Amino acid sequence: MLPNPHAFSASFNLVGSPFLLSNEPFIPPNLAAKLTLLGLVPDLTGAFKLEPSVLLKKAANIAKASGVPNKEKAGTVSREAAIEIAKIKMEDLNTDDVEQALKIVQGTARSMGIDIG
Repeated sequence: MLPNPHAFSASFNLVGSPFLLSNEPFIPPNLAAKLTLLGLVPDLTGAFKLEPSVLLKKAANIAKASGVPNKEKAGTVSREAAIEIAKIKMEDLNTDDVEQALKIVQGTARSMGIDIG
């Protein structure tokens, strides 16, 4: 005999959905996909922050990153601009040192095919 789908639904609602059990704000999947395309990522407070990749693309004045970053370079960002991006993203990173934050931003740039000079 097959289980009753209504009984399963009722028991699932008693346990609660993952969104109700988490502390993260609920964002509908279709809206989350659009916000991710814009480079906006929600944090735990519900505020939206720009990803470092979006900031690097704006600084390099490019539309998209390189498809083959180890062979084709998409653009160049000055070291000063990379330091500013590192300072902006400092609160989101797991370091308090600007030089370490710069290394994280340089790694993101490297994976995008952006040179930091």
